[in-house]
Amino acid sequence: MLDAPMKRPCICRPSTCATFTDQLNLNADHEAQWQTALFAMRESHAEAQMHAAELQQNTQAMLQKPILDLSAIHAAHLKTEQNNSQLSESFAKT
Repeated sequence: MLDAPMKRPCICRPSTCATFTDQLNLNADHEAQWQTALFAMRESHAEAQMHAAELQQNTQAMLQKPILDLSAIHAAHLKTEQNNSQLSESFAKT
């Protein structure tokens, strides 16, 4: 079964929102709630864009760094532990 393509959320442009708001015929209380919801949506969208930009910058920075060879790091760690244990044994004997 194929997944349905994901739809991007519709971001309301100010001109479109004004036209849409006029068509709703809201009372004053509902108009205030509508404006609060629009403000929250715009703030959320701006924050999401900011986080996406930060993520992209972090990804680019990580791509500039050399890739760590975890096997070599582990081998060096084991060798260091082995050397430390040998030094501890030699000090214990003296």
